[in-house]
Amino acid sequence: MTPPEPHTPPAATEAPEAPEVPDAPAADWPRVPYLDDDDLVVAAEAAMALNRPLLLTGEPGTGKTSFAKHLADTLAPRRFGLQRPLRLHTFITKSTSMATDLFYRFDSLRRFHASHDPKMSQDNLAYLSFDALGLAILESHDWAEVSDLVPDAKDHPGKGVRSVVLIDEIDKAPRDFPNDILAEIDEGGFRIPELLDADGHVRQVQAAAGMRPLIVLTSNSEKNLPQAFLRRCVFHHISFPTDKAVLKKRLADIVSMHLTQAQGKLVDGAIDVFYNLRAERDIDKPPATAELRDWVQVLFDLARRSHRVPAETPLRALELDHVRGTLGVLAKGKRDVEAARRVLGDYYAKTA
Repeated sequence: MTPPEPHTPPAATEAPEAPEVPDAPAADWPRVPYLDDDDLVVAAEAAMALNRPLLLTGEPGTGKTSFAKHLADTLAPRRFGLQRPLRLHTFITKSTSMATDLFYRFDSLRRFHASHDPKMSQDNLAYLSFDALGLAILESHDWAEVSDLVPDAKDHPGKGVRSVVLIDEIDKAPRDFPNDILAEIDEGGFRIPELLDADGHVRQVQAAAGMRPLIVLTSNSEKNLPQAFLRRCVFHHISFPTDKAVLKKRLADIVSMHLTQAQGKLVDGAIDVFYNLRAERDIDKPPATAELRDWVQVLFDLARRSHRVPAETPLRALELDHVRGTLGVLAKGKRDVEAARRVLGDYYAKTA
């Protein structure tokens, strides 16, 4: 790789002026519907108070990922007295992810070609793109403070802002990934070895004082995370309530929040089948709330196409064969679909 050269920003007679980003009134921005869980909110408040990452575990589809949006839209603005949502940057973890990918990516192949082509830029910055946590740290500063790294003002909010960073499914990363990002998360900054400052030192960027990004990590617990990493996090497990009445009430609230007018007998029947299917012992993947929401939406569509009013239509009023055809939305895999067909048949028999 071509060794880095000192990166010199374009000459300017005065510091560039940061474009203004006006606050929006608190009620003006769209929010993702999310039903607060008291314990989860307390965990999020603790993470914000300690400036530590919030690690969420739980079955797929239980709302771990969407909570990051809820934090950015509602909880964090409320805590910090802001009249606008926080920015949300998402990093989708892959089995090939490296620690530096969380901050930036450097196109070494294009840089190699550039070293043999005088028509291409010889500035390493031209081959570097920032990602998730790197963007959030840069955006914590006013643009004038980082304009050497973000030359185009359109790529920056202008004034420094605080952000939420979602590191999704961190358990999919290579084993060393969590430990490799410990120092950067602790220090709230990162190094860019491909860039040197005017003194010939590796370029470093730290989050602005009081503006460190809020970090949310999710895990499906496919593999254990290192203890050293866990000690840096505030942990919360999102679980299904064990009490049937409490669970059914919560599921009904979640469905109605996401689907307009999704209430009534059809929703009640769908929740009963969902609950009974989760209780089956021989299924590979119990359905989660995400599958239930999708299934209710499909059942409502089925009712409308049958010229029925969904809210007034019991599940058993829909043709059994038609409803069976929708079970692939709720259950995933041949054995689970077979279990769902059996549970659905039992429900129809009991409610006939």
